[in-house]
Amino acid sequence: MTNQKNAEPSKTTTGAANELALELLDGLRRRVARRLKLDAGGEEEALAIARKVQANMRLPVDKAAYAIALGYCLAPHFATMRSLVATKAFVVIRTRNGDDAATVGDVLTGAAVLKAGRAVCNPHYGLGEEDRFVVLADAGIRPANNSVRLIAQAAEQCLPIFCTMSADAPPPDALAGADLELHLPPMTPEMLALLFETAHDEVPAGVLSFTSAEKLSIQNLVAHVRRGRPAAECLSGLQQAANPPKAASKTTTILLRDLAGYGEAKSWGLELAQDLELWRQGRLSWEEVDHRAVILSGAPGTGKTSFASVLAATLKVPLVATSVAEWNGRDNLSGALRRMEAVFEQAMKQAPTVLFVDELDGISSREAIEGRYSEYWTQIVNRMLELVTNALSIEGLVIVGATNHVDRIDPALTRSGRLDQIIQIPLPDAEAIGAILNRYSGLDLPEKERSRLAERLAGSSGADIEKLVRAAKATARRAGRTFSVNDLHAHAADPLEALPPRARRRISIYRNGQKIVAQVLGLADMMVEGPHQGLRRLLAKGLSEERFPTEEVCNDVLCVVMAGRAAEEIVFGDVSVFGAASPDSDLAAATMIASDMELKAGFGETGVIYLGEPNPASTLSSAAMGSVRRRLEGALARASALLLDNVEELEASNGKSARGANFSADHLRLLN
Repeated sequence: MTNQKNAEPSKTTTGAANELALELLDGLRRRVARRLKLDAGGEEEALAIARKVQANMRLPVDKAAYAIALGYCLAPHFATMRSLVATKAFVVIRTRNGDDAATVGDVLTGAAVLKAGRAVCNPHYGLGEEDRFVVLADAGIRPANNSVRLIAQAAEQCLPIFCTMSADAPPPDALAGADLELHLPPMTPEMLALLFETAHDEVPAGVLSFTSAEKLSIQNLVAHVRRGRPAAECLSGLQQAANPPKAASKTTTILLRDLAGYGEAKSWGLELAQDLELWRQGRLSWEEVDHRAVILSGAPGTGKTSFASVLAATLKVPLVATSVAEWNGRDNLSGALRRMEAVFEQAMKQAPTVLFVDELDGISSREAIEGRYSEYWTQIVNRMLELVTNALSIEGLVIVGATNHVDRIDPALTRSGRLDQIIQIPLPDAEAIGAILNRYSGLDLPEKERSRLAERLAGSSGADIEKLVRAAKATARRAGRTFSVNDLHAHAADPLEALPPRARRRISIYRNGQKIVAQVLGLADMMVEGPHQGLRRLLAKGLSEERFPTEEVCNDVLCVVMAGRAAEEIVFGDVSVFGAASPDSDLAAATMIASDMELKAGFGETGVIYLGEPNPASTLSSAAMGSVRRRLEGALARASALLLDNVEELEASNGKSARGANFSADHLRLLN
């Protein structure tokens, strides 16, 4: 076999490589647009859809990265896609470590199909008369007889043959006569810039100055290049992946005991660590280990992914991480199923290990899927159920799933014997916020400083706090000074300081009114305030000890919520839009609670009845809306009476800082 490895592209060849990469990327876009055109109704509609998709499409990161690498790999030998599909050469392309040779082959096929007329990848029944471009994807694992037959057919018809193989796969005898053996090149800053242009909405400044780009793997690219994240942050994550900080010693490894703010999930992991150690010692059978699988549910940024990696470190086992989005990135059902199976097989071979599956809600409940995609998702769910059941029979294998929407997961996946334990990861409380600040800042913050910062950061997620510390450190570094607690305070500045004094005073009265009523009714723990904290989380905490709240408890909660409005009326003689006027406001949440009491819990004027999921703005009858309004007005009147009984305390709070108050950007605009 001729072995011509790719040379480092020179300045004169980089432009040509870029041009060929752009042609490959355009071919992929056209392929998707063509499929949509075929699925559309009329010809005019089909053309409009195809043009719009082709112009605005952002390709999946892995496929875009492979297309770019193929362009740089092939450019020294084929100047354009036209010359590529017109060749009669037999070419073997070796992928890099960590690449998926099957996907590389699929990308090459998709990019070439329109120029070639008809391109085929791993045809099961030989070549057809119209086939003009042949790709053997992941040729190293294909049955030898199939490869020999296809190569012979292609050679007889003078067709080009391109075989993709993983870096370490032994060359089959059938490929010994290849004209070229090429190797996908490592990532370069120019390739990275093109990737951002293709898979993201912006190209970050400084990308062409990226250092150690050759160290980036396809996994690094998929993990960090995300459209929902600013391009600069994506680039920063890639730079850290390419140049990870060297740990000073093994003592810097973070274990579960070091984590703050994980509540029940931390306890679950520590109990599992004890059981796993007993299992290793032969003192406990694997059948007796009850913590084998869990689903972590929580808001974005609460650290579900971080928990999985720290859990693996605590258990002293490898981590196999994947996501449903990664599986769905394949072009077809068979590709998605193959990727699912490969990940589970890897975890089972490496056991004892932790298998982490992110974005589990991407596997939707089969009951919620209708139409043309029903069969596709049914097969995905069924195969997932089989894989989970088989994996949990392997000793030492622990499955951790993560989701932001546990209600969207197919119920069969959470049945007993599968992922049957669901743990909610809450937002960190004040103590946890202080611990997180200490961990990320590297400072041993005094208690007073931790409390001040925690008050301002209440309602923030662990990811929010990490981002704030990173920005504070960067500010100090660029200013040429030593990072200190003052930098943290500067980045955790109280947004209310920008408001006029009158607005600050109104917010202070509003929140202090709620605090007073909460104390009177024994719900003081309910008031966990913060600029990012929604009222529903407040209520969840307020009722945390009331698994089955009575009508009296619900009425007390409503009274606390409405107390802010009552305080405004008492002090100012009117009310403002603060605490109202948005879907996340106090009034909106109170309305939903009152609606639930009236129409779901059997507490209402309509009697003992459950009426489903009404939308107060559209489907409530006038009678039901009247009963909801009367309940809210009753809570408001009760709150006013309690505040008038404690008017001295309310007046004493007048003028105090409103720092830490719960508000939204809409509220600030309206009050400013």
